[in-house]
Amino acid sequence: MPRLQIDWPLTHGSGILSFPDVFYRLEQHGAVVGMWTTKTYTLSKRYGNENDTVCELEGGAGNRMGLPNPGLEKEVDGVKVPNQNALNEYRTPLKYPVNFSLGGFTIEEYVKGTTIIEKELPCREGCARIAAIELNGSCSNKVPGEQQTLSMLCYSPERVKELVSEVRKVTGKPLIFKLSPDCDVRRVAKAAEDGGADYIGVANTSAGMFLRKNGKFVLAGGGGGISGKMLKPRNLRATYEVYEAIDPAKTGIIGQGGIGCNLQDLLDYFRAGASICGFGTEAVMDVDTPDLAQSTRRLAESWKDWLKENDTTLDNVVGSSHPNRSKR
Repeated sequence: MPRLQIDWPLTHGSGILSFPDVFYRLEQHGAVVGMWTTKTYTLSKRYGNENDTVCELEGGAGNRMGLPNPGLEKEVDGVKVPNQNALNEYRTPLKYPVNFSLGGFTIEEYVKGTTIIEKELPCREGCARIAAIELNGSCSNKVPGEQQTLSMLCYSPERVKELVSEVRKVTGKPLIFKLSPDCDVRRVAKAAEDGGADYIGVANTSAGMFLRKNGKFVLAGGGGGISGKMLKPRNLRATYEVYEAIDPAKTGIIGQGGIGCNLQDLLDYFRAGASICGFGTEAVMDVDTPDLAQSTRRLAESWKDWLKENDTTLDNVVGSSHPNRSKR
């Protein structure tokens, strides 16, 4: 079985509330999650796209952030060294463990980023516990002038297997490979599993385009990622397909896309094959910190009550929509 052990199967998608100070505030307000997920860090600092980077849609949202982050490295006298200012954000203990999301444009960048995380963020007193490393191979956004997005690296099953297997050599932590719903999810998920991934993150935003009435782009630079409730049917189907493609006794699925803080969304993803769920845009639009913390508490209680009323367990629910589940 997958090695990630958390108190209950809920996290959130990278990029949504993905800042340590937000984690701390939510914990102070009594939020209940299994783990926090960081923003996606790259080796070098990224400023991302200029505004407009987010737009509200009927049933969801669009974004073209371009992965802004302070970077895991900085240059000192012409030499690249770990960016301690960024890494120090995670030196204060949190109640819940952290899933560290990592991005790169080459396999070497992922390996180097993982090595920095392993060396600079050891699991010790005074440091947030890094429960897992997420390999984000699926961001559909880029900034003008870039030759590729993260998802372009990871559309190839062969490259995905190589990526995960190379990162596996430098860490013993549970590895999550987060794929794009726009790729061949069955082949890519199986390749990630074969490379040594413990979980498949299903899935990131789906690429889209948003135009104004005058035909001009809504977001800077063109299209962007579709998120929110309108993404749920696509990612739910992807979750179902990935469950069919992998060995669920060995590899878990983190289902995400259009999940709000409500029991039905969790049940839908669990039944499709997810063993952990990640809420995102749907849960946080127009919700402030205390309200969201209360929503997570209420959801945790609803889940416990539902299991008790139905005299069942999470293991019995996961994949239960699959007709041949008992034969797997």
